[in-house]
Amino acid sequence: MSILKSFFTQILRSGRISIVASASGGYEVPSWVGPAQFALDTGTGAIAFTLDPMRDWQLESIGILLSAVGGAGNLTATLDHVAGSAFDRLIHVVDMTSRTSYEYRPERPMEFQKGTSMDFVWANGSGRTYGLEIVWKLR
Repeated sequence: MSILKSFFTQILRSGRISIVASASGGYEVPSWVGPAQFALDTGTGAIAFTLDPMRDWQLESIGILLSAVGGAGNLTATLDHVAGSAFDRLIHVVDMTSRTSYEYRPERPMEFQKGTSMDFVWANGSGRTYGLEIVWKLR
């Protein structure tokens, strides 16, 4: 058995991912398998973005770039916990008033269970063009 086939067989048996044998005798690896995933959002209006990987996952970083200083108000990242509102919590908040760029990286990746999502909200009252990037990984 090849090393790669052995590796994927072990992962398959662990139940962490589902690998399907193809007609050619190889394996089709799901597109989400990889070192990192990127969720992107852009626009000039308010941010109301939800990240929901629908699997166990971990947050690596949150980054935002604005077209100009003066994007008044707070950018917030709030956890919407699968166990219910009693477990929801504010993960991060930053005032965007005097910033054009910001990146938040927790000391360690924050781990969340399947069904837990994260909501990103910012009023963007000044109508700045923004680019929001959330880097996350499956666990």
